[in-house]
Amino acid sequence: MPDYELLYLNLGARATPIRLMLTYLGIPFKDTTFEMQKDWPLLKPSLPFGQGPVLVIDKTTKIAQTVAIMHFLAKEHGLEPEGNLNQAFAEMFAHQCQDAILAVRPWIWTILHNESEQKIAEAWNTIGAPQFRDTFAKYFEAHLKKNRSGYLVGDKMTWVDFLAANLCEMMQHLGKSSVLDDYPNLRLHWESIYTHPKLIAAVEKERSYKM
Repeated sequence: MPDYELLYLNLGARATPIRLMLTYLGIPFKDTTFEMQKDWPLLKPSLPFGQGPVLVIDKTTKIAQTVAIMHFLAKEHGLEPEGNLNQAFAEMFAHQCQDAILAVRPWIWTILHNESEQKIAEAWNTIGAPQFRDTFAKYFEAHLKKNRSGYLVGDKMTWVDFLAANLCEMMQHLGKSSVLDDYPNLRLHWESIYTHPKLIAAVEKERSYKM
């Protein structure tokens, strides 16, 4: 088994789906976190793009970017869909998750910058909730309903399920739990990850972070 170390800020965010997937697979890894102001500026020059998360393999090889890390681990440890077409579908959903995060980011910044409750609420109503709906929720809900397996690709859990479930968790954790009320299949999909018996302790730890 390779030696894995995950480097990231003292946050959940982009590292959460990686941590949860590794935990689900039962793969040991060193979860190294850093404080934004104190430690991170010293570490950044050693990272591929000066940002995290970064997976360090056998203390030498470094892979950056959440999607690349998760896809690599899925290939190595059996969470990649079977066949080229299904693998392309997984990539498709993964990239759309990233697009959705970019779409809601202006709302997230109001929280990170400690804006007033009024400004945060306005950003949720005008950006967060509608962008989540229009770039992610309505499409993923329709696909899950059509696929009927409870998962995004094929009939079993794959790496992209962790990525999508993390976005749903973030929208509920930072926004409103009611954001999934109109998307029953998406809610069931999120629950399949976030209430999984293997992940109870890991989920609790991720929820202890601000985001």
